Amino acid sequence: MTFSVQRVRPRDLQMFAVQWDSEDAAHDIIDWIEVHNGHAYRDEDVSGASGPAGEDWGEFQVETFNGDIDVAPYDFIILGTTGEFFVRKPKSMIELYEVL
Repeated sequence: MTFSVQRVRPRDLQMFAVQWDSEDAAHDIIDWIEVHNGHAYRDEDVSGASGPAGEDWGEFQVETFNGDIDVAPYDFIILGTTGEFFVRKPKSMIELYEVL
């Protein structure tokens, strides 16, 4: 057997994503995460990321395989093919994923 590097890409995968696009949407996103056996945490009283007008949207974290990840306004929360959750910034989401 010889060593060789090959170019690969993911097979056709279908994943689901939601965007935290309003302060009020956090509760619905947390419900969606929990329905899919995930865990998320939100504390409106703890200072977190700022919304578009500079308002404080509070702390929002999602449990991932890499630990708890902070979610900033307009980030996407993605449910992967094996049930894992991860967070992507909007620019990364546009570059890496196509909305079906």
